[in-house]
Amino acid sequence: MGQRGSAGVGSRGGGDGWTRPCADAEADAGRPVSIGVVGLGAFGRFCVEAYLGMPGVQVVAIADPNPHALAAGTALAPHARAYADPALVMALPDVEVVALCVPPDCQLALVLAAVLAGKHVVCDKPLGLSLTEFDRAVAAAAAHGVALGINLVLRHSALYEAVQELARSGVLGALRRLAVENYADEVRASGPGHWFLNPARSGGLTLAADIHWLDLATRLLGPVRDVQTWETGADVGSRRLVTTAHAAGAVASIYHAFDTHSGATGCTVLAAFDEGEVRVDGWVPTTLTLACAPERAAAVAAVLGARGLSVVASGDDPRAVLVLRSGLDRRTTYLEMIRSTLRHVLAQARGQEDANDLASARGATAAALAAERAAVSRGWVSLGTDEPREALSAGL
Repeated sequence: MGQRGSAGVGSRGGGDGWTRPCADAEADAGRPVSIGVVGLGAFGRFCVEAYLGMPGVQVVAIADPNPHALAAGTALAPHARAYADPALVMALPDVEVVALCVPPDCQLALVLAAVLAGKHVVCDKPLGLSLTEFDRAVAAAAAHGVALGINLVLRHSALYEAVQELARSGVLGALRRLAVENYADEVRASGPGHWFLNPARSGGLTLAADIHWLDLATRLLGPVRDVQTWETGADVGSRRLVTTAHAAGAVASIYHAFDTHSGATGCTVLAAFDEGEVRVDGWVPTTLTLACAPERAAAVAAVLGARGLSVVASGDDPRAVLVLRSGLDRRTTYLEMIRSTLRHVLAQARGQEDANDLASARGATAAALAAERAAVSRGWVSLGTDEPREALSAGL
């Protein structure tokens, strides 16, 4: 979860009125795909904005049981039909895709309702509160022949795609370490009554927020084998460190401060290879800086399709440094990442390659749930068991 100021919006959807309930998307030539958005909190409204600016897509319906959230959504999309009951959106024959921007405790029921109505689905992460809920949602979508994607938006950052390409190429050797430093203000900005701070509704802070980073770690380093969680602070979960052990000795750590003052928020991610390091700045990534030995510079540039390497000196250790930028401001970058999730869902709906990668998302979900258990046990937790285990080695 990022800072509220990163893109001018919050990172969570759903209004305070949410409680957990006990057509074919291939458009004719020139006809836009019709989408309904359910959940009009800060993130839901940002998704509405993203879809309104997306060629070939039209927002035809919105829903939220909170009247204030619904009014705010209507102000953004005045031509969309507005409902307090999301079931009415599911029943509209012209809605081809439903975007669910609701708290995790509401996701499964709404995914099931959407797929039963034959709608393709974009769902906010994490797709439920447990692996059982995750699997039920995926199985239901498959059984009804509809596409399902999860808004793990960092997957669609061009800069993180560059890190993945470097890892695949081996040009800098193996990726050994991923370190995330995320200084955010969710606790201060949300207030004590927000669903985000209620584990029964959010699934816990790691599942609700840090699944972005666990998904990145899983995609870069392979499946998580073991997890440890440390947290401190006057408020529960105000600062948390999650450490994950992967195959071949690779380790990731995610430090997330939820109580940073709004003027001091920031995020940095470091990926350490055998023969170089990459730094990505911004929760919505805008800048990548790569440092490596000069003799590796040409090969790195070839992998990334980049030019204009400069060499800088640091004492007796000269390094080749490459700086890549997203080319867009943070807000536009964030809008594009959201649109990319929908593009993948539409591509699958049209019979094209399924690029939604729900397998990696499931692995990240399992790791997040293990991290929540580790926060209680204060020991290492191995995936696949609830029992804590000791640290794998002194090196971890």
